[in-house]
Amino acid sequence: DLYHTTKNVVISAPTGCGKTICLELAMLNQMRKNTSSSTKKKMVYVAPIRALCDERTLDWQSKFKNLVIMKVTG
Repeated sequence: DLYHTTKNVVISAPTGCGKTICLELAMLNQMRKNTSSSTKKKMVYVAPIRALCDERTLDWQSKFKNLVIMKVTG
């Protein structure tokens, strides 16, 4: 349902259960709906450790070649 809804969702599950794919479905939903918009859209991914951000950045750069994927850490 994440691909077809605009409702907010909270997903709480143990490591390795598929939370990231849920996020990717929601991302695809937003990209699909906003293809005609001239306004740039932004999505934010928050992770507790830098290694997870590094992993997602590399993965999404290869999966979503039409997007600019940026990593900001602090």
